Amino acid sequence: MKFPNLGERAKRRPTRLKAGKIARIFSSKDPLLQQERVEQPPDFLVVGMQKAGTRWIYDLTRKVSCFEPLPIKEFHHFDCFRRTDLSIERKISNFNRIKKKAYKDARSIPRSRFDDFIDKFDDYKSSGFSDASYNKLFEKFPDKLVGDITPGYSTLKENEIAEIKEGYPDLRVILIIRKPTDRAWSAFNMYLRRRYNDNCGMTMDEFMRKHSSAGDLEHFLNLGGVIERSFPTVIAHKYSQFGDNLLIVGFEHIVKDQISTSSRIIQFLTGGSSSAKLKSNIKNAKSHTYKITKTKEHDDVLAQHFSEEIALSQFQFPDIARDWDKGMAS
Repeated sequence: MKFPNLGERAKRRPTRLKAGKIARIFSSKDPLLQQERVEQPPDFLVVGMQKAGTRWIYDLTRKVSCFEPLPIKEFHHFDCFRRTDLSIERKISNFNRIKKKAYKDARSIPRSRFDDFIDKFDDYKSSGFSDASYNKLFEKFPDKLVGDITPGYSTLKENEIAEIKEGYPDLRVILIIRKPTDRAWSAFNMYLRRRYNDNCGMTMDEFMRKHSSAGDLEHFLNLGGVIERSFPTVIAHKYSQFGDNLLIVGFEHIVKDQISTSSRIIQFLTGGSSSAKLKSNIKNAKSHTYKITKTKEHDDVLAQHFSEEIALSQFQFPDIARDWDKGMAS
């Protein structure tokens, strides 16, 4: 799909749509358009962890009838656009990147809905990224759920989370946690893939093998942004202020049984009032993404870095982390 020039409003939308990429266009006689849509804040946030299954939840919202799908997974309102310490240039750059990606994720969104959403997203920028215009992005039919699925929210500080809770007292929050060593290894591979440049004179395989020594991994694990995303006990503690409105889900539970895990999530979000369910497993579109082979040296670095966190997790999340110490280097 050809992306429009984001600076030209008239050419903003794709002119050629591949069959099956975007659902049927609503007509003026469509009964859904006779319902009154409501503007309100998001029903839920999914706050991470990164590389722990947040894409799976986004895909879940496209497959189960109690959700109203949105063309954007990660809004970054609270960890980017709402922040006062970031330059407007950086915010505009992030906005344009997110908007461009929305066209790629437009599948299953009716064209009229997509156009209306993009108009509101432009208004969000024009407003200076205000909370009020952010809330309007989640317009929906009354019997549907909409949410913001941004794993970057795992990096928010306790006082920032407290401000969210004060402004959105009915918000429900989902945190997916994953064995730290596995999550960090997946994040390290993503980090290397993103650093790769076609003009570096190497293939991606050559580049990743060159920059993936045990020392490179240790350096990565100690980067500030990585530390903030790596410790489930810390993230869970920060969001514990949401009390019963916080649900912690294990990545391993998603892998083992998508159907029952999705039902648990749906019941949490609807207060047990919905009979909607996932009918078949969601395919992991990233399962074939290139990854380097992990060596014993890599395992040793990961085990040393996360041994204490895994022990704490087994105490705090016994149902999820019970087997996290299995297969670790000693």
